[in-house]
Amino acid sequence: IRRPPRSTLMRSSAASDVYKRQLVARALGVDRPRAPPSHADPSLLCNRTINSEDDVLYLSQLPLLDDRLTTRDTELLVSYLTAPYLRIPLLLHFFADEGRMHALGNEQLQSIVEACLFEPGPYSADAPPAPTDICLLYTSD
Repeated sequence: IRRPPRSTLMRSSAASDVYKRQLVARALGVDRPRAPPSHADPSLLCNRTINSEDDVLYLSQLPLLDDRLTTRDTELLVSYLTAPYLRIPLLLHFFADEGRMHALGNEQLQSIVEACLFEPGPYSADAPPAPTDICLLYTSD
């Protein structure tokens, strides 16, 4: 491994540079998030705080998404985004429909699906806890 020549005799490392930038940012009162907002966040999509399906029901205006989806489908999509532990199968089933598949030509919808599939939702600090109790149906068979 070739190293670039040292221009100075002062000892420095990437870790110490990051630490120094963090100290300066804190001193200036800048509190940046570790990652950009997720496109899978329904609040970002609707420009309003969305915490549950109830919040979706009381939206006065839904996002247009280039009129690729009907109002009913848009409401359904936003409500799916409120359930992070179920949204992947719900979204895949939603867009598997031939009537909705064409909507994926919209870049905003593409980024929503990409975020749902590839962002580590359960590891983010603000993610709601995954359900611990699962109801099972017993049959007499």
